[in-house]
Amino acid sequence: MLTKILYDHFQGYNLAQNSKIKKRVYEKLLNKESAFEWLHAGTLSMPIGELFALINKHALKIPRTGHLGNWQEIFAGKAGALDHNGTVCSNGLGFPYIYDANQTENDDFSSGDTVYLVGSIVNGLQRVLLDIYTWNAETFVQRNRNNSYFTPFAFTHSKDGLRSLCVIHKESCLLYEEAQFFSDVILNHQEIVKHVVRLLLEEIISNQEADIGFNDLFDRTVSLDGKMVRANIQYKQGCIVVGSTFFKDVDQFLDAIFIPMRAAQDPDWFLKNVHTLPENMPFMSLALLSYLDCLFRQSEDAQSPISTYLEWGAFGSAAYPPRFRGYFKEKVRVIKKIANIMSRKDESIKSIFYVLLPASIFNLLPNSAYPEDAVLVEKLFEDVLKEPMLKTQTDQGGLMEIIERIVFQWWSNNEDKLSNYYKARFRDRRTVFHKMAAYESAKPIFLSQFYHLTLQQACMIVGGLFQVAQIERGDL
Repeated sequence: MLTKILYDHFQGYNLAQNSKIKKRVYEKLLNKESAFEWLHAGTLSMPIGELFALINKHALKIPRTGHLGNWQEIFAGKAGALDHNGTVCSNGLGFPYIYDANQTENDDFSSGDTVYLVGSIVNGLQRVLLDIYTWNAETFVQRNRNNSYFTPFAFTHSKDGLRSLCVIHKESCLLYEEAQFFSDVILNHQEIVKHVVRLLLEEIISNQEADIGFNDLFDRTVSLDGKMVRANIQYKQGCIVVGSTFFKDVDQFLDAIFIPMRAAQDPDWFLKNVHTLPENMPFMSLALLSYLDCLFRQSEDAQSPISTYLEWGAFGSAAYPPRFRGYFKEKVRVIKKIANIMSRKDESIKSIFYVLLPASIFNLLPNSAYPEDAVLVEKLFEDVLKEPMLKTQTDQGGLMEIIERIVFQWWSNNEDKLSNYYKARFRDRRTVFHKMAAYESAKPIFLSQFYHLTLQQACMIVGGLFQVAQIERGDL
């Protein structure tokens, strides 16, 4: 059973748990006493090379969840702090799983997707802002860039008329043959989505003591003009009310949750039907989307009661523990509630073992456009691997203190020799657009020592580098 193999393998490197707890967690999943358990691989003492071998041996297809935007820069290896996406997706470690329901960045970068810049076209040192058009209840009008707009409902002007931002940017994502989009996956599994959401809504509506509410499942609403706001969903006299829009029953509400995804998948459909669509509609929360994705990608045969799901999470979700643990830990609270309700209402649904892998570790690798960094970074890895105190220290706080001391000393000795490109990964705003990538393309340099670092050590090195960068900026 793949889950048992992976579970035992990962937990064998989990220094924070004793053997009885390890066994008990698996038994809880196996016996359906628990519907959802998770593990942050960034806390494991597993060597990175061993993880790679495990991925290859079992031909694991692991999503690297990113956002729609300027993936041509990532594909070319000149995306700065976002280079980790290309490292994962170009080396058989994962595939791009693109969230194509983000928002355009506004002028002062205070809202929207300021990382992937879906409201712009980036080419090295140049960024071209796209004119944004959205519906105003009568026609499509140009909007200013003071606000952010929901990408599937946003268009720009071309010589052939309105052109969807989704269409423009999906072309760059498809430089990776295995790229997948959230909208396609959701729409390909509509019956599963309807089944799950219907049962969850039934729980919310019929049970006053329900452990979840509408806002746990739909934390935002989107209007036809492309504005997204925090959810205001209520149940009144048999109707579900979203903002100023009334859905007369659950079936009508369920139909509405697919509209944003269909607009992302088929912009021509949206243009043709926009005048007939509800003014406001619910948008699924990341917790609900994450749970659904676990169901879509069940890893086991029909006889297994457990499904294993692995994901490469970036700075926001997986981050680099223990210095920064990412937001997934908070999202798990709602996912577990959803999973427990579904396990109780539908016995056919499997328990889920979720493994979160930290993509941030790949930002440690030098870039081939700056080969002089390789010798310096190699020295950092060697200093960590040769440190005798790390072989006897098991306390997480003690390990982090030792590694960050090594990182601080290394930075002090080499900061003026490192390329600005490498340093910017840890001290500048993370975005695909920066002013250091004038070259055409580059690749990560996989140093041999990188494979011998443990996932835990690599995350602590990343954390140390961010600490150094913050101190240098005066933030600490």
